[in-house]
Amino acid sequence: MRKRLIKSLAMLCMTACMALSAQFPGYAALTYENENSVCYVTNHPYYQEVSEMAKTVSEKLPEAEREFLYHACMVSVFGANYKNSKSNYLGDLLCILTPSEAESIDSSMFVDYIQTGLVTWSNGRQEVRTITPVSLNENGINEANYQELRLFYQAYLEAQQSMQGLDTASKIRTLHDMLIEKMDTPSMHGLEETTRAHGMGSALADHIGLCNVYSGMFYIFGNANGLQIAIDHDHIDHDCNMVYIDGKWRYIDVMYDDMDHSTKYYLTETCARAKEHTKPAR
Repeated sequence: MRKRLIKSLAMLCMTACMALSAQFPGYAALTYENENSVCYVTNHPYYQEVSEMAKTVSEKLPEAEREFLYHACMVSVFGANYKNSKSNYLGDLLCILTPSEAESIDSSMFVDYIQTGLVTWSNGRQEVRTITPVSLNENGINEANYQELRLFYQAYLEAQQSMQGLDTASKIRTLHDMLIEKMDTPSMHGLEETTRAHGMGSALADHIGLCNVYSGMFYIFGNANGLQIAIDHDHIDHDCNMVYIDGKWRYIDVMYDDMDHSTKYYLTETCARAKEHTKPAR
């Protein structure tokens, strides 16, 4: 019975592969995974470039977050043509998680790059899917998301180059100043808060970001360059960072420093919004 089911799923996947090949010249080769009945694009003209960028920006994260961000980058560009799996939910599938895997991923990761939702089924399976399907152009990609991934990748490389050879304190200051240079908050320009200001790629494209973007990029870029950084999101409607320096964890709120045009929230002993903590800070 199990073998017949796997064979049926394989045939279904092959049919989908043929349909993709007919629609987009370059989708000829897809691979199949029995466990989750998922097809992966492997021979799209953009695949190697996008995969390398996704791998690079996620490679220094803890395993669960690394896998999540890689899939988020890939789905943001290829949509459902990267992964195909049956679901009753509207959006495109990023990954399927066990409850323990879902708990190990920082909650802010679910919106830091592309907006996603966590769907939990009665059997315990949890699917991470985009809030809405990713639309594709005649080349089989989402052009805007592709360009935003390139911006995110370039910022990652820029941070790496800027911090190379620096000591811990200098790395922290360099990354702090780099993010302030690249972004402002909506309020700094009298703008309303938008969904795009919550995404790393879209925030870089618009030069407008919110706290989850500042803290998310500080976390990803900093840890990729040898810093010990955590996201402190234990307060109401706000994220900032904690960084380990000189044997102690210190708070740093890059967004508040940007808004205040100062270093008032730079490596402080207490959180700027400590009263809003939902549990004791580390």
